[in-house]
Amino acid sequence: MNRLVLVSQDATLQQRVYDALQVGADAIVTILESLPEPVSPDALQADVMLVDVRADHDTPQRLRSLLATAVARDVPVIVLVPATSPEALRYLDMGANDLLSLDVRITELKTRIKVQLRLKRRLDQLSEDAVVDQTTGVYNRRYMESHLLAQLAEAWRYHYPFSFAILDIDYFKLINDRHGHRFGDAVLRQLGRLIRGQVRLEDTLTRYGGEEFALLLPHTDRSGAWMLGERIRTAVADHVFCQDHTEARITVSIGVATYPADAPESAEELVRRADRRLYQAKHRGRNRVVHT
Repeated sequence: MNRLVLVSQDATLQQRVYDALQVGADAIVTILESLPEPVSPDALQADVMLVDVRADHDTPQRLRSLLATAVARDVPVIVLVPATSPEALRYLDMGANDLLSLDVRITELKTRIKVQLRLKRRLDQLSEDAVVDQTTGVYNRRYMESHLLAQLAEAWRYHYPFSFAILDIDYFKLINDRHGHRFGDAVLRQLGRLIRGQVRLEDTLTRYGGEEFALLLPHTDRSGAWMLGERIRTAVADHVFCQDHTEARITVSIGVATYPADAPESAEELVRRADRRLYQAKHRGRNRVVHT
């Protein structure tokens, strides 16, 4: 279902958009009679925005702000202008993706919207490719590093616990050596799915690198992180990983660090502590969780 936002007070234009999109069948349209100030993220939960410049003709800074925010969020914007507007091209300079006359025919309006919907899908795919690990389908390290900073800052601000865990497959090199890298990749994919089945929606699973995964665990204290780690460790040890008649069992070692229990001074320090505890788990015999 395509999501569109139309900013216009013109009932005739609103009806034309409804007619062009077969609202209810393949589109949801939200009508705003004026540009939001400040620009609300909720207003940009759309695949395409259509903006009638007459909606806020006396406050052009609102349109400029909206276009800047839309560009940052990869939301295509079609600006609807009077047919004789001498300043129409400036909206393209401000970030609009397309210009249309307010008296545009329904067939052309529908075609132009379809073009922008294709652009939006491509932008979303590029965005996903930039933050998703292609082997496992979970978020990549780049995504983890940016979100770790934001989530830890929020935990500091609102004084709630936050845990970070690093998980490493024990003796993963032997899996690749015995069964080949194709099977090793299958193990990584299946492990990612298995871990996702153990965590909450608000938790973030990422591939940290190689055979390592990382977990961002908001509102989770040291004890809660240890219990989750044990649940994951047990689930992995009990699971048979298989592909094309090849089977293998694996174990994992996990290191956990927690705010505020570990009093980290930065996100980097939190990661270092979790990494040191992962090393301790390996040193103590593997297949265990170290959280203190």
